Amino acid sequence: QYLAVADHLGGFQMIDIGDPQAPSLAGGCDEPNEAWGVDATGELAYVVGYHPSTLEIIDISDPSSPNVVGTCELPTQGALDLAIVGDYALVADGWSGLQVVSIADPASPSVLASCASPDKTGGIAVSGDYAYAAVSDSGVQVIDISNALAPQSIGVCDTPGSALGLAAEGSLVYVADRSSGLQILDASDPQHLDIVGNCDTPDFAMNVVVSGGYAYVADFSSGLQVIDISDSSQPMVVGSCNTPGLAYGLDMVQAYVYLADGFGGVCTIDVSDPAHPEIVGSCQTPGEPRDAALSE
Repeated sequence: QYLAVADHLGGFQMIDIGDPQAPSLAGGCDEPNEAWGVDATGELAYVVGYHPSTLEIIDISDPSSPNVVGTCELPTQGALDLAIVGDYALVADGWSGLQVVSIADPASPSVLASCASPDKTGGIAVSGDYAYAAVSDSGVQVIDISNALAPQSIGVCDTPGSALGLAAEGSLVYVADRSSGLQILDASDPQHLDIVGNCDTPDFAMNVVVSGGYAYVADFSSGLQVIDISDSSQPMVVGSCNTPGLAYGLDMVQAYVYLADGFGGVCTIDVSDPAHPEIVGSCQTPGEPRDAALSE
């Protein structure tokens, strides 16, 4: 198993996580500049760069020698996140909102459509025919993507903080809301989202993944926060793990969270006991990781 990493000024890196307690650099490439968000499917990784704003498609069939096979320039600087849906990459492109990029031909990705946002778009999650965009101080924007060539904004739900990252599972959306911790939104009616629960965190909630009744929050200088979400109306922190750097993004594989920890590299955190998460391995990278995604 490998982890694809958006390594900020270090471009793109692949980390061998075959042994979660001894992760090691396998290979990397310099592009994109200021890499912030990453996703991976099969033998390809998709990485967005902040400045200039680009989507890079990277061949990772040989993890020791990843290479860029396609580049798509985006409208303005500020791309921070993306989600892959079939032949499309949905890119959270800062002040340019949502960009729909065709990735059917990895060598020639191109912007096909876009949807304006009320604020800076920094995170994206998809559930069914809807994309949920974290739009900073405006909260969460709901975008109908049933026709990817004509995405339509159908509603916005303000949150108390500044929405940065999110995850969607079932009829709920989990929002990393910066200074306001974790917000849980009921999306059973996508046109009318409602906040049904919230849980403060010690620092800035940057991103979140959800698994097995828990939300795992990258909480900037406070590392990883583990939140019990079995009762969505009363989420509560049940465990935490300080990290050496600044927690930006994360992904999860079985009982391990892989945390993009800025100058702390990538940390492997064992969460088999959610009340007592602990760092069991780490890997330094050339840059400062902002995001990570599993690549099998």
